[in-house]
Amino acid sequence: MFQDRLDAGRQLALRLAHLKDPKTVVLGIPRGGVVVAEPIADALQAPFSVLIVRKIGAPGNEELALGAVSVDEKPVWNEEAMRVLQPDPEWVQAKLKQKVEEVRQRKQAFGFSDMPALSGKTAIVADDGVATGASFEAALQWLKGQKPARIVAAVACAPTDTATRLKEKVDEWVCLQESPEFVAVGQFYRDFREVTDDEVKAILRHTGMPGKKSQ
Repeated sequence: MFQDRLDAGRQLALRLAHLKDPKTVVLGIPRGGVVVAEPIADALQAPFSVLIVRKIGAPGNEELALGAVSVDEKPVWNEEAMRVLQPDPEWVQAKLKQKVEEVRQRKQAFGFSDMPALSGKTAIVADDGVATGASFEAALQWLKGQKPARIVAAVACAPTDTATRLKEKVDEWVCLQESPEFVAVGQFYRDFREVTDDEVKAILRHTGMPGKKSQ
């Protein structure tokens, strides 16, 4: 078990040491993933930011990602899912408006300004764990549109089947604990208390890296 998210982040940093390079950027998925990402960015001396992504779930099945909205507030769609499900256009527009508003609220809550440049970079996406992986997959879908040279997933824990699926969507997969008996991310932590918006803002202030606004 991990002591807490910082412990998981330090362990991941050791596994990612080979990626220390001026072209590496570290992205943490709020909120828990930001705590995990901080020691990774520190160890790699890499620019650090939050990757705010809101998944657009399918009607009647939120775990199926129709698409995602990130910090640029522009949707990225899962074309195959859209073609098969053919959701009502009015429903899609209402859902999109809702997710854009959620992104705006999170950007305001975290004092977010701009993402660091990702084109041609090695982008490490960190999280404290994945369960179904739908939100993480949506994040990867958006990230690919930013044209990084490589995408590296760095997660503390995952179910075996989710890990198998996500491995196919990244250039490098780093996961500390994969289990076929996965129940929840919290089962791998002694301390898995909720992370607050204020803690995320404090981490961004501490890093002093692109992607945060001076407080």
